[in-house]
Amino acid sequence: MARKKNRRKLKNAVAIVGEGITEWHYFTDLKQTERYSFKVKPELPKHSDVDAIVKKAKKLLTDGYDKVLCLFDMDRIYTDKTENSKYLKHRNKLHNKKNKIGRQIIFYETMPCIEFWFLLHFINYSTGVYPDYNSLKSKLLSYLKGYDKSDKYFKKNKIYQILTTQGSIELAIDSAEKLVIEKDKSENTLFPFSEIHDLLSELKN
Repeated sequence: MARKKNRRKLKNAVAIVGEGITEWHYFTDLKQTERYSFKVKPELPKHSDVDAIVKKAKKLLTDGYDKVLCLFDMDRIYTDKTENSKYLKHRNKLHNKKNKIGRQIIFYETMPCIEFWFLLHFINYSTGVYPDYNSLKSKLLSYLKGYDKSDKYFKKNKIYQILTTQGSIELAIDSAEKLVIEKDKSENTLFPFSEIHDLLSELKN
């Protein structure tokens, strides 16, 4: 009889899965700065679709993680019918639902992308519409000089530290909380919001 693989239990283990290098660098820097113990996956990030993120999250639960926190940029999901359909299916089935041994996957959304969360560190509560990254890039650059979505930029610039020293994490959290409330009242699918503040709260807990 073949031996069963030993899926070891990782005590209070949390992993974060993002779509690409921006998320990986932000949360890796956050982890190092705040001395958290969560893992950021995958180690060699690349732009991933919904199925790839969910597949990775499920694998991490099987590997023994208690919680897997998944980040989604909603601009592409909202504009791609196939991705939107996949996303809704996965979210309805998995989001915040514990499996038989108490492990869970939690989805966190940002519209349009994680850079909107970055922008909230510098601006007061705003409902300006940003359909995609390019639509907010110029505004973000007015606060983050030379910002670029590239390994080269992130290796030279510790993005979490920059945001929390040049900007205000308290301002970002306050604005994000207000926007989530307003978003639930709005029928505009392009309404800007971020749930990353909830993810940060989950890490602290």
